[in-house]
Amino acid sequence: MPQTNATVTITRRTLDWEQNETETTVGSYSVFLEEYSTVHRGNKDEKELGKGIIYLFSDVDLTDCYVTISNKRYEIVAFDRFVDSNSDFHHIEFSYR
Repeated sequence: MPQTNATVTITRRTLDWEQNETETTVGSYSVFLEEYSTVHRGNKDEKELGKGIIYLFSDVDLTDCYVTISNKRYEIVAFDRFVDSNSDFHHIEFSYR
């Protein structure tokens, strides 16, 4: 079993043809979470590119999803699915802000 240090909840947002938004909980997962801080350059604050990265050890479709960590909701910025040498699922890495 991979090392984990946090539990997160993943929720999917969907829009119907009338543009009504609904939210469905995908599930709660034990993950390995790495947080980092925003980089500021000069006198101008740049847009926050990411708040951290999460290693998820369950095969979940993260399309149109957001993540909740310690009762705070974050947008999933990017994600990638990794496989082992036999093309079997290994983990998903995703960044959030």
